Amino acid sequence: MTILAQGAEAVLTRQGNTVLKHRLSKDYRIAEIDIDLRRSRQRREEKVIARLADNNIAVPTVLDSDEKTMTLTLTFIDGPKVRDVMGAKPIQYGAAIGTLLSRMHKCGVAHGDPTTSNFIAAETTYVIDFGLSFFTLKIEDFAVDLHLLRQVLSGTHTEVYDVAWQAALDAYVKEWPEGKKVIDWLVQQVEKRGRNKKR
Repeated sequence: MTILAQGAEAVLTRQGNTVLKHRLSKDYRIAEIDIDLRRSRQRREEKVIARLADNNIAVPTVLDSDEKTMTLTLTFIDGPKVRDVMGAKPIQYGAAIGTLLSRMHKCGVAHGDPTTSNFIAAETTYVIDFGLSFFTLKIEDFAVDLHLLRQVLSGTHTEVYDVAWQAALDAYVKEWPEGKKVIDWLVQQVEKRGRNKKR
């Protein structure tokens, strides 16, 4: 068993061709609330993945969901994180992320954490980690996804930021023409709020 990642909410381990996502209990929560919260998050993540798979979006497959151990078993996607290869092909991977996010948004799901660590460069580009994902039809939520992506690209991939971000936006609108409204909201509302806070 190999530990792939450990965050505040869960630990991911690999067993062969599967990934086990175990949601950790929190001692500072009342036990009943802790169980209910972890169970609801696990169920929501499972439903999100199912909807994305139904819409032909490249995601891991859910193999099992155990609410006694709060563990979700997923297929392992073999490939580097886009974070580690973005510099080599910024246009290709920027476009892949833009396409995936537009498809998610089109079917009513916001990712919540679209960092380049949550996209895997396999035979196609996969999107992973839906712990913060949720169902929504709000333009604001989709614009925040794009805002978070922009922050990651400008902060982590500075050398290729311009071309990667433009490729993401172009692919986003190409895949979903209605997505232009999301980009307009990003510029006119989300990023404007950010600039005002800095003053």
